[in-house]
Amino acid sequence: PAGITLSTTRLVLPATVPIDTLAASDQRLRPEDPHWPLIAMTLLTQIALGAVAATVLAELLLGAHRAGALTGGALCAAGAGGLAMAVSLLHLGRPIQAWRALRNLRTSWLSREVALFGLFSVGAIAYAVAWFAGLPTLGLGLLTVGLGAAGVYASGRLYLVPARPVWNSPRTLVAFFATALAMGPLVVALAVDRPAFGGVGVRLLLTAAAAGTVAQLFVYQALIERVASRGEREYRGTARLLFEHFRAVFFMRIAFAAATCALVALATLGAASAGVLAGALACAGAGELIGRYLFYVTVTPMSTAGTFFR
Repeated sequence: PAGITLSTTRLVLPATVPIDTLAASDQRLRPEDPHWPLIAMTLLTQIALGAVAATVLAELLLGAHRAGALTGGALCAAGAGGLAMAVSLLHLGRPIQAWRALRNLRTSWLSREVALFGLFSVGAIAYAVAWFAGLPTLGLGLLTVGLGAAGVYASGRLYLVPARPVWNSPRTLVAFFATALAMGPLVVALAVDRPAFGGVGVRLLLTAAAAGTVAQLFVYQALIERVASRGEREYRGTARLLFEHFRAVFFMRIAFAAATCALVALATLGAASAGVLAGALACAGAGELIGRYLFYVTVTPMSTAGTFFR
């Protein structure tokens, strides 16, 4: 039975230790590994989902008479999805055996993530090919969006683990989907044929991107309230890393989000020139990259307390 592998070790403090004593290890916090391949993979898959979803939504709402204007958006989505799959192999010790990740679809969110994103990448490429070939695209686009959304959900579920309490929250899932909403429409807005697409369509995409960026700010507000109100070591550790060790980086994240909103508002109220849209996309991308970096390096995992106490 599984019970025979459970540890019988017990850590018991002396009865004379004051109730407010803290482990010395609490003062020796170290940032976690940023896992750059995972940062790239999660961002690219979410951007690809947002781009496909924005293209499909525009096709649904604006009609087929502007279909030719959306080809660029579909092509960017396919490129992001394919690149994400290639980058995902970089964090594997043995990329040649990546297929083994598919063996536990019934029980493993990792297996489901790999399978769903693999199908999503194929769907995104087929979707772009359908645009170029003049074939029907709506049904394929909706299927691809469904696969991508399921893949992002599976990706988020991988981080909902009790051993990392700050990750183990709906905030993680909201943040992942907010990245898709913030980045995907901006990619499409910059890639489409804007004169043929029309001002209404561009404003629709920009509004969606602004909503995604604002959603990320609400995620950070919820995170700040959470780590400030909890006294456990894992929450205090994240608070110290975020607001002391990485304070300047955190403020940069907020500044890029504010700049994105300002540029999106400028493009929405005025002429959506390529320069303004490129600036908004660059600010949004920089902000999301910094945010995902902070996501990995500021988490404080549960661990055994240090030997010495103060």
